[in-house]
Amino acid sequence: MIIDLLLGVGPAAHLSELNIPVIYDSPGVALRYAVSGDGPLTSSVGLETVGFITTKYGNISDDWPDMEFMLTSTTTSSDGGTASANAHGSTKEFYDDFLGDLSNKDVFGVFQ
Repeated sequence: MIIDLLLGVGPAAHLSELNIPVIYDSPGVALRYAVSGDGPLTSSVGLETVGFITTKYGNISDDWPDMEFMLTSTTTSSDGGTASANAHGSTKEFYDDFLGDLSNKDVFGVFQ
């Protein structure tokens, strides 16, 4: 949630108050997910670690990193394309074409 806001995704008025350039005005979305715990990637199930780094493209004078990544002990294909494919908005055709060979296999995921 905080990273989204720092990246300029969130309620435009609030971002402007904090002098953060608005990339995408998304009023209430981040708050809704945080309060309800409902929505894609709002569960930490399978989350093994989270890291924050400053890449060579980042502004080294900033006080925060420019990239967040998560390592998980699961992926969209781990459950055979049932719940997680829906949570990510994948169609059956997309799932079958790109993830079908990994369906129900032990894999890990890296999210950036």
